[in-house]
Amino acid sequence: QHGMVRVMRMMRVSEVAERMSVHDETVRRWIRSGKLKSVKLGPNTNSHNRVSEEMLEQFIRSLSNE
Repeated sequence: QHGMVRVMRMMRVSEVAERMSVHDETVRRWIRSGKLKSVKLGPNTNSHNRVSEEMLEQFIRSLSNE
């Protein structure tokens, strides 16, 4: 369909951890270090990081390039 916007699925840290077979804290470390891009949802005091499929794919590609 013309003009369709592709809906980006946003994953929780726990979902990314499961997909990557790592601990949640490892994913949070990747986000803090800037290796894995994420989007913050909610107020700063209690914000939740979300990672899109595209962000995760970019991260995986960057790992294979190291």
